[in-house]
Amino acid sequence: MSKAANTYLNKTAAAWNGEAKDVISVNRRAADPAGNTKRRWVPFVAVCSITLLLCLTINFRAYTEMSREMQEHKNLSAEIDNLTDENLALQEEIHNLKSDSRSIEREARKMGLR
Repeated sequence: MSKAANTYLNKTAAAWNGEAKDVISVNRRAADPAGNTKRRWVPFVAVCSITLLLCLTINFRAYTEMSREMQEHKNLSAEIDNLTDENLALQEEIHNLKSDSRSIEREARKMGLR
């Protein structure tokens, strides 16, 4: 008899004897000798986990960099406001020194000229 006929006859004979479950488990072991039939999802879960962790890492890094840049922007904006106020005060003082004689006398006294 051929190999196919022997396999078919073994399965049908086992089914008649109530041994079909044993034949199926033997066939599964023959198809996957390592017995990893239940662990086919492990690589998929590993790839998904690595992808998720990579996305989280990239997003966390971008968030921390953005937070640092926002803080630097806030600090620079405050410094610009202070320098603008100081610039306006100096411009007013220059205008007063050019046009007001009392301001000129006051500054001359501060310098010890009079």
